[in-house]
Amino acid sequence: HLASIRDRSRLFRGVRPGSFDVVVMDALYRLVPDDADENSNSAMKGVYNTIDRYAADLDAAMVLVHHASKGNQSDKSTTDVGA
Repeated sequence: HLASIRDRSRLFRGVRPGSFDVVVMDALYRLVPDDADENSNSAMKGVYNTIDRYAADLDAAMVLVHHASKGNQSDKSTTDVGA
């Protein structure tokens, strides 16, 4: 529903802690708020702090799906595949 990480609070509100063991969010870039730059350490700190708060509130692990960089992945080192 094109909801940023901030908007997810409505989704999680009212969920009893421990109801889920794991919450999967796909993909991370879709969760970055429109007014935040995903290349900004400060902005991404806010995104991750929000995710940490949700994990604590829900008593659940959070799995973030990242996207791979474009192009032929076989010529890249493992650490360079994630975009």
